[in-house]
Amino acid sequence: MCQVSENFMLEAGKISTEFVKNKMSFQSYNIEIKGQDYYGRDECIIYLEDNLSLNELLIESGYAIAWSKYIDEENLKKIYLNKEIKAKESKNGLWSEAESVIDCLSKKTNIDTLEINLKEGWNLKGVDRDIKNVEKFFNKSYIENIFVYRDKWINKNELKNLNKFDGFWIKVNTKCNLKNDNKNNSINEFKIKIGWQLKSVDKNLNDLKIFKDCINSIWIYQDSWQLLNFENRLFKTEGFWIDGKQECVINF
Repeated sequence: MCQVSENFMLEAGKISTEFVKNKMSFQSYNIEIKGQDYYGRDECIIYLEDNLSLNELLIESGYAIAWSKYIDEENLKKIYLNKEIKAKESKNGLWSEAESVIDCLSKKTNIDTLEINLKEGWNLKGVDRDIKNVEKFFNKSYIENIFVYRDKWINKNELKNLNKFDGFWIKVNTKCNLKNDNKNNSINEFKIKIGWQLKSVDKNLNDLKIFKDCINSIWIYQDSWQLLNFENRLFKTEGFWIDGKQECVINF
């Protein structure tokens, strides 16, 4: 996407790291975990002693960018993006010391790419957008089989498309990932019917209370079956089974 040497990238990283060290040295801080990213790392907001958000400080000082694809709260996303714009206009931090690096990162990280991390064997996953050309999306030598449940089981050879909020089973013979750059649908109606259905969500959910009036139970599979309660979290691209007790339409 942009021509920046590895050494220049590393040097910019050292500059940002030094800024963080200087701000966090000799003071306590609190961490609020908001979810997880594609690699399973915690997404956090770090609050310093004066309750100042280190995240916002890094962005407005020009030592970080707003990775909007991982920010679910629209208000917080606007705050971060506005601070990034102001930092760029004011030439703060890396916007003056290593502009080509931070400009590259800003463009790259805000591409709305669907990323699905897979381990060897069976995975229960989901999509946050419509996938029209599933043959191309799943045309990988390491994929052994795929199953979708739509009142009946549909396998890889029968599957024509995936819809936003669909969950699916996928078996791969090695650790890998799938990516798709199709535009994310603006439709956010999550439909629940009576009975069992295989679903996913298009954003991280910090709790499941939004489902409370509509379902009897919700299950995920991570090496073993887990029954979730309404205080648990769900993550984007994570597939799950729900047993609907009444028809509902939920707007995220």
